[in-house]
Amino acid sequence: MKKLLSIVLCLTMMVITSCDIFQVEEPEYEVRLDQNKITMFVGEEVEVSGSAYCDGEQIESPQLTWESSDPSVAAVHDGHIEAVGLGRVKITAKYENAQKDITVDCVGEITSEKANSFDEKYVNIFGRYYAVDGGLKLDQTANAVEIGIIGTSLSVELTSDLTSYMKIYIDGEDAGRIEVSSGRSTYKVADNLEEGFHVIRVVKDTEMQNAKWTLHSFDSPRFASVPEKSELKIEFIGDSLTAGYGSIGKRGEAWSIENSSPTEAYAYKTAELLGADFSIIAWSGICTRAYLWTDINMASLYNWKSSENTERYEFDDEPDVIVINLGTNDASYIMNGHSDYKEKFFDHYLEFVMDVRKSNPNAYIICIYGVAGEHPTVTEGIQMASALIDDKVVFNPFEFVPNAEGVNGHPTKEAYDGWAKSLAEYIEGLNIE
Repeated sequence: MKKLLSIVLCLTMMVITSCDIFQVEEPEYEVRLDQNKITMFVGEEVEVSGSAYCDGEQIESPQLTWESSDPSVAAVHDGHIEAVGLGRVKITAKYENAQKDITVDCVGEITSEKANSFDEKYVNIFGRYYAVDGGLKLDQTANAVEIGIIGTSLSVELTSDLTSYMKIYIDGEDAGRIEVSSGRSTYKVADNLEEGFHVIRVVKDTEMQNAKWTLHSFDSPRFASVPEKSELKIEFIGDSLTAGYGSIGKRGEAWSIENSSPTEAYAYKTAELLGADFSIIAWSGICTRAYLWTDINMASLYNWKSSENTERYEFDDEPDVIVINLGTNDASYIMNGHSDYKEKFFDHYLEFVMDVRKSNPNAYIICIYGVAGEHPTVTEGIQMASALIDDKVVFNPFEFVPNAEGVNGHPTKEAYDGWAKSLAEYIEGLNIE
């Protein structure tokens, strides 16, 4: 019996040893391409080169397989891409079990009528907007329109109800601010550019309560469609910290339209860092449901098209991420003779976030508070409310360093920069498809 047991043990060891000997690891393949994003005109052809690697070693003359997500927009054969129609496609190169994508935007010359139709087949619009006779209403904080031109100059005609500012970006680069007078005027927003295709973004760089615009038309010798907006969309909901109150001012300065810039606050900067589509619903002095510095609250404003148009906003384009930055004015309300609001804040905040969730059932919701200091009742209320809804609602996912060194106790520009970087890194870490 002992002899038989010994034989069985020996055979078992031999099997285990032989399995170890003949176990083969799967090779790790990788595809690399010389470009990851291309903008092409319809009719244009571009050659893309690719390479393949096995366990880090380059393979000689690999036979890559190429595919287009929509051949009616861009066709591909052996790395040769041809722009066929307007739109965005993914071109994929494959080798064995590895693949790599290129985003291809196909643009083309369009008529002035198409450009000024404000149809999102031809232009990009950021933030909530609505059409009126004779134009496009841009009431929201940091509303923006991107338009393409073929040439050297662009003018825009618009009406502003009050003095305000526009921020101009040309091919993604900051080209400065222009003061906008009250009334209807035409503004030269780009001039003496290098001849060719350019994408120009015009941003309403003043918050909603301080100016509302009607965009009438663009004027340029030749127009082109623009690359589509990013698939990543972020909605920001907040008060003066989101609206850019005093964001380009200095400590000791009084607030002004001139020293306030939404594009220099954390919300716009976060979207900019991520290249994301965005919408900003922000109002300086606003509370979640109480009334302190203003006769409006976010529970109402969030569901309207704008403060000027209180028709219910249609939530038909759900963002991937919603950032809620409320509570600073609620804390001020408590400390300004309304201590009884301590008992109500949690319920009001929870109701608001649940309303946001109802309108956006799949979005990540990031509740943040504290960069301008905090009140324990508000901190606890937001933290508790965030924990009660679902696992896609989080509170302060990164550490804040309170900052009140700017205009009227608001954060400095440097604080906004750091805040945006941290928020962008967190959103990137969500790995949203």
